Amino acid sequence: MKRIGSKVGQFVGSLMTTGGSVIALTVFVSTMGFSALVGLLFGLKWGAVSAILLLLVSSPALLSWGIIPVVLGWVMLRGSKNLQREAIRDRFLQLVKAKRGRFTAVEFSRVAQLELSVARTYLDRWARECHADFDVTEAGEIQYLFLEPNLLTSGGQPFEIFEQMREKVSLP
Repeated sequence: MKRIGSKVGQFVGSLMTTGGSVIALTVFVSTMGFSALVGLLFGLKWGAVSAILLLLVSSPALLSWGIIPVVLGWVMLRGSKNLQREAIRDRFLQLVKAKRGRFTAVEFSRVAQLELSVARTYLDRWARECHADFDVTEAGEIQYLFLEPNLLTSGGQPFEIFEQMREKVSLP
């Protein structure tokens, strides 16, 4: 669900920032263009006066149709990025539980739907945070081993370190 929310946030945020930017730029450029025309026809003084008046008159439109959508779109893009990170961490935790802490970067890449290089970046960071070990399979692949005793015990909160990692680890 977080992955879908992330995609929707990216789409809507992109539309808002792009649309707001276009509107703000259009209002500003048309105001300055009209003021320059007035300045050429009636003198520099009247061009400056018309620029100030037009900016004052158009500022509500500039703000409501330009600047506010840009800011809200940026907030949505930022939130979608955070949702995407949470979705990746959730998939990581599910894989650790399902595989009992032993899996390859290819498996994580497939489960998290990430490029292999990005999946390795996440796993390497989490391996440092959790003091994970590595092993080489018979096929020559490197396995990550998240096997600390307090992670895989059956009592209490078996993956407490990973829950704490949710706040500590931040990656692109």
